[in-house]
Amino acid sequence: LVFMMAVQLIAFAQPPDFVQLRGRQFYDGYGQPFYPLLMNYSLEYQYENAPSTTHWLDRSWEYGTDNDGFENTGYLGAQLDILNDLHHIKTMGFNMVRPDFTPEWDAVSQRFYLKGRTSSGVDQRTYFEQPFISNQNVLDYFAYLDWFIDRAGAENLYTMINGVLGDVSDPNAFIPYKEYLDFLGKHFKNNKWLAFYDILNEPLWKYSYAQASGDINFYSKRQACELVAEYYDALKNQYADPNHLISGGNLIADDIVLFDPSILKVDFSQPHLYSELFIDYDQCNLSNKMNRILGSTYWVTKSFPMPWINGETGFP
Repeated sequence: LVFMMAVQLIAFAQPPDFVQLRGRQFYDGYGQPFYPLLMNYSLEYQYENAPSTTHWLDRSWEYGTDNDGFENTGYLGAQLDILNDLHHIKTMGFNMVRPDFTPEWDAVSQRFYLKGRTSSGVDQRTYFEQPFISNQNVLDYFAYLDWFIDRAGAENLYTMINGVLGDVSDPNAFIPYKEYLDFLGKHFKNNKWLAFYDILNEPLWKYSYAQASGDINFYSKRQACELVAEYYDALKNQYADPNHLISGGNLIADDIVLFDPSILKVDFSQPHLYSELFIDYDQCNLSNKMNRILGSTYWVTKSFPMPWINGETGFP
């Protein structure tokens, strides 16, 4: 593990307690009212060449002033870029980050994998094999997350991490995902800079595609609730992780068809308030886009019976 061998892990002081939710109010690890302001931050593996097992953690190839990919700075340069970005995110007023550095489900090979690429732009995958507890690729991934959460904490930034992206409604993913969540929870259960888990990010996208293509059966709302409850229970229990809060990223009104946040077994909701793209309506007028986000925020405030945070926002 090139990156971890080169950079010594030095743990920064953690808060005295975990982020908590009392009623509709979040509290940070110091017992103070906490209002999560979340910035999503994309990370991925950079490989030395392809095919290769030599890799390190780097920010997304889309970041940077010249958009030239990984900038070929090597693992030390990549580390410095991430540290500088975390500092900048903090100075912009955010108090949380969500690393978009998440395994995906490959329905063909029926395995989880992480995406990455070489500095020349060649895509490559690193697969997770079972049992997860003895798979070096999984252990490496957790070590990278440990490092990131620790360095974000040094900037006084809490972290939310995703479970798995992709179609975990695939029946073949049920057991592997629950086993993965169990292992994930056992690894991170004592980390107080970790605030939340997102166990099912924007699930309706996958369900909608599956319905249109006929790849899987379209689940009922009851079945969707049962699915989420099984994943929640696999992660949040006395043997895995009893300490952290769990959510799922949703698409506001669209999700009520199946993934209704008011009845899902999650601790809070995190709607993704995008402005949407209505070219025929307003030619992408920025003022109208902002009004749509404000309108969505108003609707969520009046309609959601549970606590919520803004999980994502943007202007497509």
